Amino acid sequence: MSDKCIGNIILEGAVTVEDSIVVNNNGKRLVAEGILQDMDVENRNRRIYATKDLAPEVNGPRMQELIKSGNFKGENGHPLSDDLVRQQTIDPKLVCVKFLKVWTDKNLIRAQFCGTNNDYGEEFNEDLKCGEKPSFSLRALGGIENIGGKAYVKNIKIITWDRVIYPSHKRAYT
Repeated sequence: MSDKCIGNIILEGAVTVEDSIVVNNNGKRLVAEGILQDMDVENRNRRIYATKDLAPEVNGPRMQELIKSGNFKGENGHPLSDDLVRQQTIDPKLVCVKFLKVWTDKNLIRAQFCGTNNDYGEEFNEDLKCGEKPSFSLRALGGIENIGGKAYVKNIKIITWDRVIYPSHKRAYT
């Protein structure tokens, strides 16, 4: 067995809490807007995501295709398995949020989102109706590089943002 690293799994969440903004209430599913993550700041896991490294992924063809097709979704919590294949796979049975739009705004990653058409999505929608501020955490592949005594995440490949209870980025409450 080789000692060479074949991949790193990065699980993160976004730094003050902002209220989610409901932008549409069509009766079935609320559409809300908020912050997924901030960039260029050290998060609670002591990692920094530089805008120059993360923004190209947000605006890249993979994410835009998934959004356009309605298939950019996040799970209800991060997968507990440390299996690399599981970490880079979004399980359709466990999704709770569908991202309708994701964009960068200065050093923030913002999104419009709604609950999915399953039990987890229904729970997510009801939580939004009750005024809960959902929080998200990045799931990505990448490596950590020490630059000036700080841990920068490099070579980022975004998998999704999952719904979590306590995000590593303080602003990831939406």
